[in-house]
Amino acid sequence: MAVFYSFRGGLVAEIREIIDSYDLVQQVLEREIGPLIAGVRMDGV
Repeated sequence: MAVFYSFRGGLVAEIREIIDSYDLVQQVLEREIGPLIAGVRMDGV
């Protein structure tokens, strides 16, 4: 995640946040999603 602030007159005029959706999905699912995207099974079968 990245946060960018724009200032005007010494005050915050704008805040922009960028979230890496890949990392966000991994955190929500609580698992690595790389193998899911590649079609590799993680259960050893």
